[in-house]
Amino acid sequence: MSKVSRPFEIAIPFFSSCNHNLANSYCETHEKVLPLQRKSNKKHIKSLNITLMDTSMLIYPLLVFVIGFAAMIYMKTKGRNTKGNYVVAGRQYIKKFYPNLDVQQYEIVEGKITYSITAVHIPVLIAYNPSELYLFPVVRNMTSTKLNTPEGLEEHNEHIPVLSIQQIGITEKGDKMAFVVRGKETVINFSKRNSFNEDQSEEVRNFLTTMAQAADN
Repeated sequence: MSKVSRPFEIAIPFFSSCNHNLANSYCETHEKVLPLQRKSNKKHIKSLNITLMDTSMLIYPLLVFVIGFAAMIYMKTKGRNTKGNYVVAGRQYIKKFYPNLDVQQYEIVEGKITYSITAVHIPVLIAYNPSELYLFPVVRNMTSTKLNTPEGLEEHNEHIPVLSIQQIGITEKGDKMAFVVRGKETVINFSKRNSFNEDQSEEVRNFLTTMAQAADN
């Protein structure tokens, strides 16, 4: 019996030792694999965060552009069915420079003048009555019904007594008027619609008629 059992006694510790070694090897391998998996997961999460950040950086400016463009189109087309907003905005704008001026005594119309500093047509708010006129270079605030001063033209507001106008010339189409004050010629161009997209044909005719009558007197 002792001879038969001896090999088993030897074999059992052998297999036990073998299993123990395999277990240790598995544990060591598993311990090595886990950090690699963690690192891989961290890299994946980091890559995902970077991708989301890059996407948001692209979407945000695009969203701002779309909203701004939509607001601009809305404000541009809004005036086609309205009337009088430009006059209200113009009188509010004048009050900033002449708070004591009775703006209700002045008619409002928009023209365009080419200033040497810009070399392009700049919208001009014209406030006038039979005895005087004011010229204010303006630009429209694209997100509201307000007028602002163009950059670089803050000092170009003009007050012109009608009696100081030496010459006045008006085109047959009524789309342009030139006048001379103290030897300086100013040319004002007119469009059918103002910066608020309102039809100002009648206002332009009234202004040119008033100026023509002033020239005859």
